[in-house]
Amino acid sequence: MEDSGKRRILIIEDDSHITEGLKLNLSLQGYEVDIAPDGVSGLQKCNTGQPHLIVLDIMLPGIDGFSVLQSIRLVDERLPILIISARGSSEDRIMGLACGVDDYLVKPFNLEEFLLRVERLLARASWAGRSGDLQPAGLLPPIYAFGGNRIDFSTATAYVSSGRITLTEQEVKLLKLFIAHRGKPLSRKQILEIG
Repeated sequence: MEDSGKRRILIIEDDSHITEGLKLNLSLQGYEVDIAPDGVSGLQKCNTGQPHLIVLDIMLPGIDGFSVLQSIRLVDERLPILIISARGSSEDRIMGLACGVDDYLVKPFNLEEFLLRVERLLARASWAGRSGDLQPAGLLPPIYAFGGNRIDFSTATAYVSSGRITLTEQEVKLLKLFIAHRGKPLSRKQILEIG
């Protein structure tokens, strides 16, 4: 357990037997655990619960795990995510890595190995936090509106009174950073780190 209190883990998995088993074992390790049975509720709980780590299945009802992963990575590149899936082909692993997953574990897996992977991912995130990195922000909507302006993050386009502006990848990252931490001062180091 970290000094700052219990680490929050969100399990996005539709198999209730797996989720209950993981929740029990993670709780016994001192973690606070929440469960989402599908991609839509998983994204909602990620936004409201501010987890320190996500355990994610690929085959989910509604929105599949890869889409959930991509949605999270659009707004938060640092939140540790561990995929657990029965799909263990090299194509699936490559797809997971391409979408930004931190670790990939194939079902059935050894419980001790799972717990160690969770511990390592949380430790790595904790080290990053101590070095001055920004902590994970909540999920932003695909379209963010303010005043008479709006930003469409899915197309990297801003709509302002003077017309449409195509945004660079760096501009999108900066806008997400400022929106996610609106009202809070950011150091030069924190701004430069998003590059």
